Amino acid sequence: MAKRMVKLQRWELQSPRRRMLERIRKWVALSSLIFVAAMFWGAVTAGLLKYLFALSQEETLIVFVPAAIVVGLCCYFNRHKLARAAGFDD
Repeated sequence: MAKRMVKLQRWELQSPRRRMLERIRKWVALSSLIFVAAMFWGAVTAGLLKYLFALSQEETLIVFVPAAIVVGLCCYFNRHKLARAAGFDD
């Protein structure tokens, strides 16, 4: 009986304020996730190329920025999959 009550609560009507707060929460969570993923994979790519090709710090930064942008764009276009993976159902 308790499981059924939980399922019914999921479909209850929400106030406009509550819906707006949920949208803001989702936007902040996804923006943070995309930013962190882009920074992480950009740094990993730059670090590997610096190690393999003995690049200077300036050259490594030139590698880091495009790699972070590419990963950020990839995450942005797949944001619906990321939202489901992060626990947002809609």
